[in-house]
Amino acid sequence: VKTRTVQSPKDLKTPWVTDSDLTLSWAAVRGATDYVVRLQPPAGEVTETEKGPTAPERRITGLLPGTEYKISVEAVGSEGRSSPSHIKIATKPLRAPFDLAATSITDRTLQLSWPAVPGATDYRVTMDPPDGEVTVARNAIAESKREIKGLQQGKEYQLTVLALSPVGSSAPSEAFVVKTRALAAPSSISPSTVTDNS
Repeated sequence: VKTRTVQSPKDLKTPWVTDSDLTLSWAAVRGATDYVVRLQPPAGEVTETEKGPTAPERRITGLLPGTEYKISVEAVGSEGRSSPSHIKIATKPLRAPFDLAATSITDRTLQLSWPAVPGATDYRVTMDPPDGEVTVARNAIAESKREIKGLQQGKEYQLTVLALSPVGSSAPSEAFVVKTRALAAPSSISPSTVTDNS
């Protein structure tokens, strides 16, 4: 008697990949009522698409940027499970920060902010010239803002930001130029108060 088995999924593809999630698809397996998707190293969350469990596709979210994963897919049917099929895929590198903005600008300090980068766990700010000090609370390193202190008054600075994650860093943002405020110049001495000793 020939035993019926569930066929392994074929033609695994990733039609959509970002730095933190992807869509995985494959050719439908006849008789499959569900599919089991696993990642190595274990990461992220596998969810069904709106087409349901029998559809030959899954969405995987919460991945690390710039990381290679080995993904296996098994078909599940009334006769049991198929042997797994595999595909290797790397997520895209961490996105570079963009849309830098400066607020609360004084003669010595400023607040720098930008939209959060998905997957980033920290950020590094560089400045040219390197006069000031970048400060951030220890519990706020993942927040997309930094305070910069100790700057020179009335001076122009070029700032860039890198996004950091456990597996590396992004490319730097485009340079953002900002100028600190200049203190008002002291009022000039009246000529009538100046004596000529020559």
